Amino acid sequence: MRFAAGLWIFSSCLDRFCTKGYREETTLEKRIELAAKVKDLKGVEICHPGETKNLDEVKRLLRSHKLEVAMVGLDVYSTPKWALGSFSSPKKEIREEAVKLAKDAMDVSVELGCRRVSLWLGQDGFDYPFQVNYTHAWDWLVEGIRRCADHDQRVTLFLEYKLKEPRTHCFISDVGKCLLLAELVERKNVGITIDVGHALMAQENLAESFSLVHRSKREIHLHFNDAYRYWDDDMIAGSIHFWEYLELMSWLQRLRYDGWYSLDMYPYREDPVKACEQSIRNLKWYAELVEKIGVERIFEAIESKSVEDIIEFLRESLRK
Repeated sequence: MRFAAGLWIFSSCLDRFCTKGYREETTLEKRIELAAKVKDLKGVEICHPGETKNLDEVKRLLRSHKLEVAMVGLDVYSTPKWALGSFSSPKKEIREEAVKLAKDAMDVSVELGCRRVSLWLGQDGFDYPFQVNYTHAWDWLVEGIRRCADHDQRVTLFLEYKLKEPRTHCFISDVGKCLLLAELVERKNVGITIDVGHALMAQENLAESFSLVHRSKREIHLHFNDAYRYWDDDMIAGSIHFWEYLELMSWLQRLRYDGWYSLDMYPYREDPVKACEQSIRNLKWYAELVEKIGVERIFEAIESKSVEDIIEFLRESLRK
């Protein structure tokens, strides 16, 4: 298991009620330094353009702390110009800027030895009925992402879905729409990011979502956290949904997932290093539980037993 974490975990972690953050703001150097303190953490996710302005310095910091880049995230959501969308903005000049920025992020990912770029288009959506032309918006999404995919076929673009926030309705809101968009783009270098909290918000079953994306043959990236389903709480991974996590880990082992186990959390009131370490311990623990029960035994039970018998089987297997 290869573990990574988004550098935002080690930021001040502000929200709309505590707008200066729950901790002092940290420099890029400090965020990387904190990430390096997390036991078993091998990679980080870094945001473009905010954290990639001096690539020589970024590479020096990563080398000195023996970390690699697991993903370059595209920031097309954190400034007012993106308020009405990025790739689907009604303004052509904004759409063009989003495409250019994404292409730049792809170039940065190559220079950082990553070749993976995350597209979480949080501002692309709507808030009210009659606010947008859905046909135009989806046409622009498809066109823009296709242009980016064609920019460098060595780089995989990962589409990340989320039900809502900051918009009340995000266009790429669930695993089905995310897969549809990837298919409409018609490029092999378009993958999918499944974020646990986003999947839970969309009332998805984690294991089913993973199996669907795996079935599509598209590359998969995973963001681990936990949430109570009605909001993107970004809590310590595996801290709330025990059975859903256990089932997901069963499918990850069954289908031989070998990608990053990347943490995407906002530990507002927790120590970020400790929150990451507890998340990693939880993920390892779930993997150990699956190995203890036996992947083959789990799937034999799924095929041959009633749900009552499966519950009994799992409980007794874990008790031993």
